[in-house]
Amino acid sequence: MHLPEIAIEEALREGECALCWLTHRHLLRRVSTLLDEHLTDPQWRQSLHDENGFCAYHAALVLSRADVLSVAILAEDVLASVSLSMPSRRRPGGWRCHLCESQRQDEAQAAKLLAQLLRQAEWRERYAASQGLCLPHVRQVLLNASPEVRDWLVANEGGRWQGLRAQLREVIRKHDYRFQQEPWGEERGSWRRAFHKLYGIFPEEVSHER
Repeated sequence: MHLPEIAIEEALREGECALCWLTHRHLLRRVSTLLDEHLTDPQWRQSLHDENGFCAYHAALVLSRADVLSVAILAEDVLASVSLSMPSRRRPGGWRCHLCESQRQDEAQAAKLLAQLLRQAEWRERYAASQGLCLPHVRQVLLNASPEVRDWLVANEGGRWQGLRAQLREVIRKHDYRFQQEPWGEERGSWRRAFHKLYGIFPEEVSHER
């Protein structure tokens, strides 16, 4: 098994959405590389000038993981190049975040690989034993999948959705005063899982250590 496949296998085992988990881990490694290596790289520093830094989310992530000197260097570089003039209509904010682009590439590559792996019965077993994917990442995999894999994935995730909907209906029922004394079961936390299924795992919920 090659390294990308090992990474997918681990993500299926560990992540509530395998691709959310995997791409966020890649992102944290990129930020670590940025802080450990790129700050002394003139070519990378020039690219930071050209792109005007980061989007708000990735700027906050870098700020949370960098020391004072690193943040000072990054901020001074961006302030030296950013313009206070009127933004263009094509890029209203004037920002082009290379971490966003890297993250999109990581997601696309992982989705393509998973679509290929799901052609094999053993990988379908691994997927079935996992917590699956969020809707945005299901759609990415479907775009890269064969018709057979698309049918299988839609059926697999459809079954998960039906189970989740049943749990949500139970949550709603138990908020009726007539049933509030009933004990909670597998429906506990289903409201959070439902939002994860619909929108993805929120980055702050992905462990930095994984």
